Amino acid sequence: MGQLLRQARYVVLTTTNLPDAVTLLTATRPRLVVIGATLDALRRTEVGRRFNSLANALTVIELPPGFSSQDAATAGRDLLDRVQATMAAM
Repeated sequence: MGQLLRQARYVVLTTTNLPDAVTLLTATRPRLVVIGATLDALRRTEVGRRFNSLANALTVIELPPGFSSQDAATAGRDLLDRVQATMAAM
C-alpha cells in the first residue's frame, strides 16, 4: 500500500502498530490517514483513545474488511481512487 501511494507521488509514512501511529500523527500532522479495519478492536485501549483523539481532527480513510485478501490490482486501484478523490476534495 505504501509503495503504491509513493509511486503515485504521495509522501507516505507507514507503521504496523498503534503506538508508532500515535507518534507519527503527533510529529508529522498528516493531511490524510489510511487505517485498516482491524484497528477498531484496538481503539478501546489507552493508546487507541489517544490515536482517536488525534485522528478525529484529520481526514481518515478506513480500508474495508478483507482488504489484504482482495485482488492486489483491484484493491490498489480502489485505494488510489479513494485517496485521489479525498485529496482533491480537501
